[in-house]
Amino acid sequence: MKNFEEAFPLFAKVRNVYHPLFSLPEPLDVSDTVAQGTPHTAKSIQEKTGVVHYDAWRDITQKYGGEWGVEMLTEQREK
Repeated sequence: MKNFEEAFPLFAKVRNVYHPLFSLPEPLDVSDTVAQGTPHTAKSIQEKTGVVHYDAWRDITQKYGGEWGVEMLTEQREK
């Protein structure tokens, strides 16, 4: 990335700025989350989890997926 600033001049300005979405996610204990979790509901997908990357993905899914996005988040497919 020797010429990063030349190749991506707009992104170069924020390259060294801290933002949670530009950082690696914290390790999660997925087995604990699954064991204590419950399926999503239309109400629960509005609540923040504290996991920035997941919350951003879920918000994008709802915003751009509309009703289909909500269905994808709340309809249980596995049994």
